[in-house]
Amino acid sequence: MRLRFGFPAVLLLGASLLAGCRSNVEALRQAAVARAATAPVPGEAAPDAPPPSPPPQALEAPLPPLTSLPGSVGIVVCEPVPKAADAAAVDFGAGCGRWLFFTVGGPPELGQTPLWSEVERARMELGKSDLRLALPDAVRLGGALGVTHVAVGTIAGSAAHCTLSYQIWAVPHGRAVGGPFVVAGTQAQVLARLPALARQMAHHLGVAAPRVPAAVGARPADVVLAGQVPWGPEETPNSAQAAALQSLSARWPLAALLALNTGLRGDQKLPFVANALLTQAPDNPLGYAQLGYVQPAALRPYSAVLAAYRRRFPNNYALAHADVWWGRESKNPQAEHTAALQTARDAPRNPDAWLTLGYTLSDEAARVRKGRTVGMISAQEWQYLDTVYARWLAAVSRAARLDPRYGRAWARIAEAATFDGQSAIADRAFWNALRWDPDHADVYGWGLEMYQEKWGGDPMTLAKVAGLAAADHYPTVGEAVSVADDLEEAGFQDQARSLTDRCIADARAAARRAPNDADAHWALAAALKQRHRPSEAIPEYRAAVRLDPNDADLHHEFAEALYDQGLSTQAIAEYQAALRLDPKNSEWHYDLGWELKHSGQMAPAEREMRLAVRLDPANPDAHYGLGEVLAMTHRELPAIAEYQITARTAPNPFDADRRLLDLEDKNGRYDAAIAAGLRVLAAFPSDGNTMDNIADCYLNKKQWQTSLSWSERALRVNPNDPVAHENLGEAYIGEGKKAEARVEWQQVLTLDHGQIAQAARDHLAKYP
Repeated sequence: MRLRFGFPAVLLLGASLLAGCRSNVEALRQAAVARAATAPVPGEAAPDAPPPSPPPQALEAPLPPLTSLPGSVGIVVCEPVPKAADAAAVDFGAGCGRWLFFTVGGPPELGQTPLWSEVERARMELGKSDLRLALPDAVRLGGALGVTHVAVGTIAGSAAHCTLSYQIWAVPHGRAVGGPFVVAGTQAQVLARLPALARQMAHHLGVAAPRVPAAVGARPADVVLAGQVPWGPEETPNSAQAAALQSLSARWPLAALLALNTGLRGDQKLPFVANALLTQAPDNPLGYAQLGYVQPAALRPYSAVLAAYRRRFPNNYALAHADVWWGRESKNPQAEHTAALQTARDAPRNPDAWLTLGYTLSDEAARVRKGRTVGMISAQEWQYLDTVYARWLAAVSRAARLDPRYGRAWARIAEAATFDGQSAIADRAFWNALRWDPDHADVYGWGLEMYQEKWGGDPMTLAKVAGLAAADHYPTVGEAVSVADDLEEAGFQDQARSLTDRCIADARAAARRAPNDADAHWALAAALKQRHRPSEAIPEYRAAVRLDPNDADLHHEFAEALYDQGLSTQAIAEYQAALRLDPKNSEWHYDLGWELKHSGQMAPAEREMRLAVRLDPANPDAHYGLGEVLAMTHRELPAIAEYQITARTAPNPFDADRRLLDLEDKNGRYDAAIAAGLRVLAAFPSDGNTMDNIADCYLNKKQWQTSLSWSERALRVNPNDPVAHENLGEAYIGEGKKAEARVEWQQVLTLDHGQIAQAARDHLAKYP
């Protein structure tokens, strides 16, 4: 992606409410805010000062309590524990357990059933390789997910005759609820009796009319496959399993869910699998939630159905979670905020509900802060940010209170506490994260930021974190290279080089060991590309594409490497190959359009940008790219319309506003141009070029004194700004001050020898 209007990097989750005082950083910040609020700006006309950004909608509602709604229930159905069972029976039992979780846990009346991906997270937290859990571990699993019930089972026998037994337990007390629920016979007979067992279990959970299909809808071999594939997206099934799952998806919703969850991120087949899942199981909230987790954009065709379903079942956690993903994808912050609060109301004992709310709050803060430093933020904005930061910290803190072994929660509390000025809390959270979170790359990434002096960090601790990060081992080459990038950005060049050399050597050795493995070449190529060695990466990408020509993501990443090397023709060909495999990817049409524009092919560039806009009208990049093409082909008024859309919708719209300032001025729409410039200055108050452009607008409006004021402001930023001197001269002429004007134009001649100097010479000749 050439240009991305993304939020500043704000991560996802958080931890326990801890006592602590505001750090010195916070005190310095408050002092800076006070100074900024009271300091006058010499020589500036008051009406032209950039207005303070209005705060977003007030955060009036308190955080939901840690108490469930009356009658709300949630369950996890574990895989049955083998009991004198052969291997075939074990896999068959696991497949039955997964079907029961999807079917018994899926009714929308069960408002607290967790997402499929959350169960996988809790399983890994327990250190288990599968979900075949006895009651003590199942109770721990339930606590980590905040559910009210767990179902624990056993499988005994063989394919010829097996016995599947389940018992529901209320957690945390471990009280039996109904049952035991038992079916026995051949695998086919067990499958025939499984829907009746599911209905019995659902009745005991309080579902009056369970939505259980009349038949499982799969053969014994299909159920065995469902029990064999990895539970979640952290692991990948082998190619035969993946192909079988995709084939089964058309007639079995559980296969569609497993296919969606294991290896289909970004795959061109994902829309078809998603459609199979939601068409066959339209009343199961787990499908909507997991589709949102895997690829939020894929919810677009189902957004109206999801909205109607939410109205019918307003207190279902999975549906609210899907609505959060859709609010983010559709760039509707208020809808996202409402849905995120609802997830915490629906499942208040589920740590992930609070982490979801924390992510939403962090984004709300980022939209106001826009990556600006302390002195660039108004007192009104700080008042809002202080409220959001405190709520963000409080929300994510509940996650670690509920599950103290949730490592990612501790990683996110470190970030929230840093922004809230709570350095002691952040420090404790960081080291807890390093202990419990398996994603060390993510933890180190934030540690290398939060211990910087700008956050009040300790240089010795920062150096310690850098040493640990460089010496650690990571599960993938990509993670290792990402940490190396973080080390380099934090100023630890030697550590970054050491880690880079080690991970690239490992990737190169893996590619030599498996010369026909596309993934091995891809991993090496990605590492080389990320470490700014594209000339070495390109042969590896070429080898990977030759071995796996049908992977759209691979073609796209190869195209970006070619772009980085300036190989425009080859990059365009690879972008086109990616789009042949995934023709509805708006971002990739934008990328292709940008490269075509870069190579001077304006007509096809415009076609790609218009396709990007049509496929995703809410994509601000696409509108910006189309505006660029239109402006470069001298269609300035249509370009203005596209830039205006970007300015309204992009989280960081400043490039679009700068374009608007220039084009609106050129087209005589001076007030609109000035408004765009003021929006830029609200975020970048020392942007002298923008001040020059605003001064020019006031020249064109013949408001000489206001133009003088803006030119003088630009010169306070840069006394050697030739444009400001040139504008100042014109404003003096407007006021009849020829001598003062000539002084300014003479100054231009000492500072510039190009077009600005020529304009000054023309003025000096005109006003001798």
